[in-house]
Amino acid sequence: MKSFNEVIEEIDYGLKLGDDKRLEKAVFNFAKSCEPGAVLFLLDLLSKSETCEYAIIALGILGDTRAVKHLEDYLYHSNLYIRRYAAQALGRIASKHSVDPLIDTLTDKEDIVLMVVVRALGDINDRRAVKPLINLMHSAHYNVIGVVAEILGKLGDERAIEPLISTIHIKHPSATKKVITALGKFRNNPRVVDVLINCLSNLDYHRNCYAANALGEIGDERAIESLIDVLLTETEFSNLCAAESLVRYGSHVALEPLIKALKHPEESIRERAAYALGQLSDKRAIEPLVNTLHDEDEFARFNAKVALVKIDKDTDWEALIGSQWNK
Repeated sequence: MKSFNEVIEEIDYGLKLGDDKRLEKAVFNFAKSCEPGAVLFLLDLLSKSETCEYAIIALGILGDTRAVKHLEDYLYHSNLYIRRYAAQALGRIASKHSVDPLIDTLTDKEDIVLMVVVRALGDINDRRAVKPLINLMHSAHYNVIGVVAEILGKLGDERAIEPLISTIHIKHPSATKKVITALGKFRNNPRVVDVLINCLSNLDYHRNCYAANALGEIGDERAIESLIDVLLTETEFSNLCAAESLVRYGSHVALEPLIKALKHPEESIRERAAYALGQLSDKRAIEPLVNTLHDEDEFARFNAKVALVKIDKDTDWEALIGSQWNK
């Protein structure tokens, strides 16, 4: 590692040449040096327009709380990228003192700044951010709503449940996924379980899949029957998500419906069931999976092979099964 003085010389050299790449590398190396004087030197670079951006990022890497008040001033800079880097740095430092300035910045007009501010509030993990983030959901664009939902799920404050539910039918796949995934973080709330079960009957298979995944995370037994129904009746990816969610409940829930699904007339359902049985890794599935090696669908056969190897790695399945193994 280069010495403190050597890195300073590199920064000076980069400034003289006007070489942005050399300057960026030197400043980041300086931040990683963890020298006692690093913060003060970076704060000096913060005041220079040609090094301001790099100094902000480097101060975030360094993570010293002495930089917080200085960085907060850059949340209001005219350059949106400077504002973005300042919010990111404050999130990395994660000082509770930055919560109110970051909340004030939720009025920023640029989505790329807003998303970083929201993530920074999530990194600091302070409940003061919950109400302002809920308010932001009602006025923000899809990309921002998705990030807000993600952070509200992380914060886990039940005040966010109804606002998240009210946003669940938003017509944007990425935002919808994050809203439903966030609801899956509230594991002991009956209202959330009911809403997610209701989502399983939606015609949008993406929403079905997200809801199935969230229910698997929650693990509430009231969802089991609905998940089995999706497994045995839906196509596309919904049945795979339902199968994987059932696996999370364990063998006492998943084994029987997954074995039953191996005989389903729809080939995609047989494929998903064979795959999920491998994830379940219960030896009681071996005989049904061996029978699936005779399935007319090559993907069902392939998934059955993978599952058998996963369940019992010590058996030489090719020698045991014979020619059928290579079909």
